[in-house]
Amino acid sequence: MSNDYWLSQLVDDMGIRSLEDARRALADSSALGRTIASYLETVDPFAPLPPSNSETIVAGVSLDLSGDLDCAHPDCIMDRVDDLFGKVWHYFDRVVVTGAPIEHLATYAERGIDEARAFLLTHIETLLYLRNIGGEDMLVFRGKEHWCTEHLPEAADKLNLSVMNRKRQGIVDAIVSADLGLEDLFYDGEAWRGWLRLPDGGVPFRLDLPGDASPHQVLREAATLEYHRMADQLAGDVLRADSYKAPLAVMNEEHRKWLMAASGGVPTEVDVALSLRLPVMENASPREILDLRRDEGDSFIAFQRALRSAIRERVDLAKAGDTGPGIAREVVNDIITPALAEIDRGLKTAARSMRRKSATRIVFTTTAVTAGLLTGLPGAVAAGVGALFGATALQPVEKFYDAREKLEMKDMYFLWHAGKRTPSV
Repeated sequence: MSNDYWLSQLVDDMGIRSLEDARRALADSSALGRTIASYLETVDPFAPLPPSNSETIVAGVSLDLSGDLDCAHPDCIMDRVDDLFGKVWHYFDRVVVTGAPIEHLATYAERGIDEARAFLLTHIETLLYLRNIGGEDMLVFRGKEHWCTEHLPEAADKLNLSVMNRKRQGIVDAIVSADLGLEDLFYDGEAWRGWLRLPDGGVPFRLDLPGDASPHQVLREAATLEYHRMADQLAGDVLRADSYKAPLAVMNEEHRKWLMAASGGVPTEVDVALSLRLPVMENASPREILDLRRDEGDSFIAFQRALRSAIRERVDLAKAGDTGPGIAREVVNDIITPALAEIDRGLKTAARSMRRKSATRIVFTTTAVTAGLLTGLPGAVAAGVGALFGATALQPVEKFYDAREKLEMKDMYFLWHAGKRTPSV
C-alpha cells in the first residue's frame, strides 16, 4: 500500500532513519521554516482514500495517533499504536488514522520554530516506531473536521448525533458535581490556565475569563470546554467514517454510549471485532502479529474470512441488550476454542499413530534381519533390510504428514500455528 502521509514524505525526503537523524535534519531553523512552508502549501489532509478492496476501518480519536484527546508524548502515542494493532489486526486490512495534523504544524510554526521542531520530532519518533514494527503500510493518514461551539450542535444533528446535544448540560453538571477539582490553576494576565481533573485522568485548558472569575465559574467553563472537545472529536470521526463509507472504531467510553444511544443499542460487527480477545495471541507484540499476517498469507486470509463470517452471523441475530464483548466471548467459546482444540487433538493423534506404527515396523524388521543372520538365510536378511529402509517403513510418516496437511486446511489453523510460533505467547 503506497503511503501519502505528509510526514512519511518529509522523513523520506530528508533521509531520516533514526531520531538522531531527525534532530540533525531539523537543526537548521531557516531551512526548517522553508520546508514547513512548502508542506503547508501542498498537503491536502482530506484527500480521498486510494482505491482498495481491503476491509477498511476508521480509527476513532482514542485509537488515532494525533494525541488530540489525551497525551501527545511519543511514549503515549506509541502505546496507542500497540493498542490499535492489538484490536484491529485480525479483522481489518486498512486503518484510517489521524497522525500529526498538518493544521497543528501551522499553529506551532506561528508560535515559533522551536515549537514546530518539537512537534515534528514527537511524531517522527512515532512514525519510526511504526516502521520498525512493520505497521505503516496498514495505515492511511487523513485529517479530521472540527467545529466551533456555535456550529457543533448543527453538525451533530446532521450526523445523527443529536444525543450529544441533549446530554450536554447533564455531562457538564456531572463533571462539576464530581468535584474532582482543578490543578495548577493560575491566571497569566490574559486567560486562566490549568488542568481539569476527570475520573480517568486530566486535561489541560486555557479559558478567556476575567482575572476575578471565581473557581466555580472556571470549573464550569472548563467542564463545558471538555464536553465540546469530546463532542467535536466524535462528530469529526463520524463524518470521516461516513465520507469514506467505512465503519468507525470507537473505544472511548463516553463516545460509545453516545453512539449506542444513536443506533438503538444493538451492537455492530465492529463492536464485536474490537472486543475480541483471541486466546493464543493476547501477549504477542504488534511486530510479531504483523509478521505473522505477512508470513502466513493464505492461512491468515482463510482464518480472517471465517472469523468475519462467524461474527456477522452472530450480529445478525443480536438484539437490544446484547453487547459487543458478550458476542465476542460467544465467538471465542463456541467457535474458536473448539476449533483450536480439534486441530490440537488431530495432530497429537496423528503423531501418536506415527510413533506407534513406526516402532512396530522397526521391531518387526529388526527381528527379520537378526533371524536371517542367525540362520544364514540371505532372503530373510534382504527382506528385513528392505522393510527397514524401504518405502513401506515410511508409510506412517507419510500418513502423519497427510493428516497434518488436512489440518492445515482448517480455517483456524493460522491461529493454532501462531500460538506455537510466537515466542512471547
